[in-house]
Amino acid sequence: MKKAACVGTNPEVFDTNPNAADTPARAVCHGDKKKGTEPCPVQRDCLVWLLLTENPLEQRYLFGGGVGPAERDKLYKKIKEMNND
Repeated sequence: MKKAACVGTNPEVFDTNPNAADTPARAVCHGDKKKGTEPCPVQRDCLVWLLLTENPLEQRYLFGGGVGPAERDKLYKKIKEMNND
């Protein structure tokens, strides 16, 4: 079973400026070449879980699945467009 890279990480890391390009949360999810860490092996699973469980109409603050709320808004828009075709 794959282990999420965020296991043991302070949860506040994912609530700090989640839409910024360079954050500790992004380093956890995407890996950090400077620190020699690999991307999270369950990043895609985490993103799918977020997209299925969070309400895109409510204010969201957390970074997860490798993306912040603004990026997920774009994904929700694409999904909606695909469903309308």
